[in-house]
Amino acid sequence: MASILGGLISWIGDRMKLTMAMRTELLELSIEAMMSSIFYAPLVGIGESLEKQLVKDQFRNRVRKIILYTITTIAGVSGFTLVKYLFPNESVFTIRIPAVDWDVKVLLTIFPALIVGIGFGYLFQLFEKYSEIVAKKIKQPILLAVLVGTIMGILGMISPYFLFSGEHELLGFSKDVVNFGLPYILLLAIGKALLTNLCFAFGWRGGKIFPAIFAGTAMGFALAELFPYTPGLIVGIVVAASVTIIINQPYVTAALLLFLFPIQLFPFIIAACLLTNKFSKSVKQVN
Repeated sequence: MASILGGLISWIGDRMKLTMAMRTELLELSIEAMMSSIFYAPLVGIGESLEKQLVKDQFRNRVRKIILYTITTIAGVSGFTLVKYLFPNESVFTIRIPAVDWDVKVLLTIFPALIVGIGFGYLFQLFEKYSEIVAKKIKQPILLAVLVGTIMGILGMISPYFLFSGEHELLGFSKDVVNFGLPYILLLAIGKALLTNLCFAFGWRGGKIFPAIFAGTAMGFALAELFPYTPGLIVGIVVAASVTIIINQPYVTAALLLFLFPIQLFPFIIAACLLTNKFSKSVKQVN
């Protein structure tokens, strides 16, 4: 899809006689709109721009970019909404959680969920670090590919949830998780995080954000087994904190999770993303 879009932008650029910089900006805007429409997360378009630090002499350009991102995002979401209306079907990138039932006991789960999410995010990064160390010691691409393929096959026989990136399995997993025990859910969470980083370090290609979301979701459901109060809130905070640590982009993380979880949970999710990001920066300064 991205290659097709790139070709289309190139063709438009030729016809409009755009400079290379203008073509690049147009392509970025188009990709942001496409991502927003696919994942039904309208803030993705402006999230990337908000992540960058303000530079005084580039303020006008940043404002223009944010405005353009917003316009193209609205256009993308409008198109997606029209397609959903004409061809209604259940979204793949979604999660099924019980109805939100607010209780004062929920407050007791927020801090543990935040701690578990942050800890799982650092565990994910630890897997990444040591996977790369192992890959550098072996230094044989074919052997590395065979090894990780074998590991993937073995884990795939244990559970199909270990396979692929994870976003297409979120809905089915959230429906079936009530039938899983705590050890099995923990195995999925930790195993998915480890396998994802082994694949990247051993030469396989892909992105880590969706496997990270799936692994974080599994870890959130594992914690919900211990604290059965508003499991949706627990899962949302764990995913928000862990993914923020992993990709270091709190606004993009919150935007992706905006339509993955009920809108009532979004204030807690954005707060978890920002608090986690602040904690991460404090840790880096100390180190």
